[in-house]
Amino acid sequence: MISDSDKKYLKEKTSEITERLLGVIMKRKIDRIPVMPLIGAASRHVLGVSYRDYAQNTDIALKCHLEAMKVVNHDALPLSLGPDLCVESTDFGGATIFPEDDTPYPDPTKWLIRDPKDFKIVRKFSWEKAKRMNSVIDGGKKLSEIVGMGGAMTIGPMGVLVRLRRPQDLIRDWILHKEELHEALDFITDILVEYVEKQLEAVSGGPSMLMIPTVCAQKDIMSREMWEELDAPYQKKIVDAAKKKGAMFITHNCGRGAYFDLLIKWLDPIGMNFAYLPYDCKTEEEMIEKYSKKVIFVGYVDTSLLALGTPSEVMAECKREIEVFKNWERGYILASACEYPTYAPLYNAIAMVRAAEAYGTYE
Repeated sequence: MISDSDKKYLKEKTSEITERLLGVIMKRKIDRIPVMPLIGAASRHVLGVSYRDYAQNTDIALKCHLEAMKVVNHDALPLSLGPDLCVESTDFGGATIFPEDDTPYPDPTKWLIRDPKDFKIVRKFSWEKAKRMNSVIDGGKKLSEIVGMGGAMTIGPMGVLVRLRRPQDLIRDWILHKEELHEALDFITDILVEYVEKQLEAVSGGPSMLMIPTVCAQKDIMSREMWEELDAPYQKKIVDAAKKKGAMFITHNCGRGAYFDLLIKWLDPIGMNFAYLPYDCKTEEEMIEKYSKKVIFVGYVDTSLLALGTPSEVMAECKREIEVFKNWERGYILASACEYPTYAPLYNAIAMVRAAEAYGTYE
């Protein structure tokens, strides 16, 4: 149970967060830049919970996030209580391993799709049996009832497939079995549209947001041609459905050489969380020149620094990034480059907040 005093604090904090984030989006005057360490599973350390319990019980995950919010005092509620990137693939029938203290991952010995004809297996999906996705929806409703805002997240159709079939086999399918591959992507996309809509419908009042990790849109994973065929149109369908529900959209890409231009062209995000410079930029100055008028940047404190650095080192890097990006035309949100490492000490998340308070204020 959450005490009345905690509920009061969380509602007040949420109001403060909303004012700051909407201030960036609407270009209104705010007190300081927002700061988002993107604390996910690391929140479990506040209550001493195992990753296995955190991943399989959204009531536990909810308590962890709310407690972490009180401890760290950051500007980010979880958009969704999806605890890992295997939520959807598990409900499509994929075998998932749940380690005691590490991220759940697909069982590499039990691929669901072993042959192109097996793509039809995804059509056996049933909402009645979608235990993990339904749990995320229910958890999001509980979160929204407490703090008055929420959102949605999905890994996307290719993100689901790479957890059901070996990636190297999917590349061959793109060449030799396009029809079967696209039929599977079509069906999975329709389910994910429903999933996102169900998450957003669970939000009671307040603003809502969708985040999709568009990790395939980078040169180390897919060519530009391949991404525009296999991922872009399907992701767009999901994003368009969320926007019709009134949700704002932020994309996440933690890969080297992300296709910023294609992500903006196809998905038109209001913000972009990133870890490295885009494929067409060699410097931060070049990135600012190309993209400062098109998107709010959300980033990009190295997760290795957060895991292994000292609070002083973290604050120094945050100060540097704030000085570079603070007056970006579309606005800037200080954030970790990817989800906060589950093994990283939370005192470095607190250091990020301290840096935003010390160096990110506006006159």
